[in-house]
Amino acid sequence: MKRKKNIKKQKANNISVNGKKLNIKICNTSSSRALGLMFASSRVDGAFFIFDYPGTYPIHSLFVPRVFHAFYLNEKFKVV
Repeated sequence: MKRKKNIKKQKANNISVNGKKLNIKICNTSSSRALGLMFASSRVDGAFFIFDYPGTYPIHSLFVPRVFHAFYLNEKFKVV
């Protein structure tokens, strides 16, 4: 399955969840996914990792300055 065309290469995206604004880093290139939240500033609230194909992708918390929660979505955007 190829990447959806409507997902553009971006660095950050502001979203709102329950009225709270969040600054989310978009990680949709191999280099941005490799860095993820490592050394992220406090202005970044989280990251959204986009991969070209469905699969199993490991994550780590090396050099991530705070606690984070990981959620995996399938191609239908359902939490799995």
